Amino acid sequence: MGFVPETGSFMSTMSWWGRLAVVFVSMLLWSCEAGNPLTNNTAQSLVVGQALPAITFTRLDGDGNEITLAAYRGKLVVLNAWATWCPPCRREMPSLERLSKTLDAERFAVLGVSVDEHEHGVREYLNDKAVTFAAFIDKDLKVVRDTLGIKIYPTTLLIAPNGTLIGEMVGPRDWDSAAMIQLLETAWQGKPVNIEAIPVSRF
Repeated sequence: MGFVPETGSFMSTMSWWGRLAVVFVSMLLWSCEAGNPLTNNTAQSLVVGQALPAITFTRLDGDGNEITLAAYRGKLVVLNAWATWCPPCRREMPSLERLSKTLDAERFAVLGVSVDEHEHGVREYLNDKAVTFAAFIDKDLKVVRDTLGIKIYPTTLLIAPNGTLIGEMVGPRDWDSAAMIQLLETAWQGKPVNIEAIPVSRF
């Protein structure tokens, strides 16, 4: 008599693999992983409620001018790590721009840090998309990868006015949605927020 698989067990296994496939495909569609390996393992563990390490950004002005994260102290910072070669990053960019126009500039700051290798291409892209919020570049990944430990894009950090980490969002979001704006306003007031309540967007 030949082997007859248990139907329930077989279907359960197939169902498990099906769910795993959905998760894998979702990661491919809605996030991008850096191609470069982590060669300088100096990244500090970011902890919600604790201050971020000192960070210096390089402006996209062609002259290498810099500004520190501390310069934004007093504002809630939406810090987005992205790349022009990352489709989900490009898809969420318009909503980040709309968010920057919606929020009170006296209390909030939207910052974009590109991990592209070529500054000119990033400037062209941002100009073409009419992106006006503060933009920086991190070609050698010293900030995004080595300091913040980010290796999947887009990843966005929410940073409190006092410089402490509110939370991290991996994957694209609908940044100018009513729910997101309410969350940011609540966080600015110093109240606890549940960032997991804002799902990854399927642009």
